[in-house]
Amino acid sequence: MMTPLLVMITVGSIVNGRLLSRLARPERLVAWGQMGLLTGCLMLIFVDAHSRQVWMLMAFAVCGFALGFQLPNLTLQIQAVVERRDVGVASALIQTMRMLGSMLGTSGAAVIINSRYASQVEPATATLGAEVQHLLDTPQVLVRVADQTQLQTLASAGQFDPGALLETARRGLIEGVHLGFAACIVLLCFAIWMAWRLPHFDAHRRDA
Repeated sequence: MMTPLLVMITVGSIVNGRLLSRLARPERLVAWGQMGLLTGCLMLIFVDAHSRQVWMLMAFAVCGFALGFQLPNLTLQIQAVVERRDVGVASALIQTMRMLGSMLGTSGAAVIINSRYASQVEPATATLGAEVQHLLDTPQVLVRVADQTQLQTLASAGQFDPGALLETARRGLIEGVHLGFAACIVLLCFAIWMAWRLPHFDAHRRDA
């Protein structure tokens, strides 16, 4: 399912390279890429149990293609607008900020997803004992066969419906992921606004 994302990053970078030297305002490619990423996030936020697999593949492909316009252009942008003596520092700075942003973004998305998951699961397990609560502490119960087997055993003794609990956990995870994409959309709107304000640079400049 993730293959289109990875493949289309390369395709997007190739298309970006072809367009870069032909545009009067090559810095606009950053904003275009962010608009594509916004479109991909909107497609993913509407994924539900009835969505076709091809829809998800297309959404990941759109996101990957859009990222192909981000990664190289931001580096070229900063290299083109700084003095030649500062190119090394500027390149290192953008790489550092990219890694920092990735860590903060991943952590923020995890907080959103886990908080939404907990808000759905905790009320459903509040009266079922510590063992059940521990099993459903994280969404891993949805993929761990051993945990699901143990939940079935506890359900036999405690007389509750394990299927209903797993469905609650699944719904909480899905809603959390959707909220994570919604946060991405908000950030992308701000990023697009900033991208349109990027200074002009000459794509044919060679001294950088």
